[in-house]
This record gives sequence, structure tokens and C-alpha cells, in this order.
Amino acid sequence: NEHQSGDDDDDDDDNGTEVGRNNGPSDESLVDLGYGMVYCRAKILDRERVFVHVGMGFHIEFTLLEAVQFIERRVDHLRRNVQPGKVDKAREVAGHLENSLQLLESLGKEIRNSSSNSN
Repeated sequence: NEHQSGDDDDDDDDNGTEVGRNNGPSDESLVDLGYGMVYCRAKILDRERVFVHVGMGFHIEFTLLEAVQFIERRVDHLRRNVQPGKVDKAREVAGHLENSLQLLESLGKEIRNSSSNSN
């Protein structure tokens, strides 16, 4: 949708949901259907309940309070249990890359030396 100044259409706010003419939330929202590329309009029927993606394509309906509590627990779990393992793995990969770079530099020197000795 194109918006022109003076147009009576609703405007998008910063979080992707639409805001009505009265500057309050509208009864519609844009819903991401996949990878931030395809969206559809959805009517909001109950502002006190939300669906939260919990992984593997599953969504669970929560009250707003339950959703916040679930998300806080999930973030805490990720910080304590997942992030440290990812950091360790990244350090391991960085070490392998350093070793590979040193090996390639050594091979490059040997090739240059053997080329200059054969001349």
C-alpha cells in the first residue's frame, strides 16, 4: 500500500503493527508468514492473548503475562545453557582457522622457496 500525505489510510508504527487514525492500536496487524518476506493482514480479536512461537513450528496461546514469563525463562535458558556452548564452539573454530592460516602461509613459503631454488 502506498501512503500519501493527507491520506486517510492507517499508518504503520515501528513494530510492524498498524496504528489507527485515533493514534491507538487498530484491530489489524501484519503477520509474517515466512522469513520476513511474505505478510498478511490479521484481525486482532483478543488483545489479552497472544501466540508465541516455541520452536519446531509450534505456537502456544498465552495470556500477555504468561507470554512475558515464558520469554523471560527462555532468554534465561539461552543465556545460561546455549550461549556458552556457542561461544566455546566459535573459539574452537577460530583456533582451527588460525592453524589453517599458519599452515597455508608455511606452504606458500615452501612453494616460493622451491620455485626460486629451481631457477
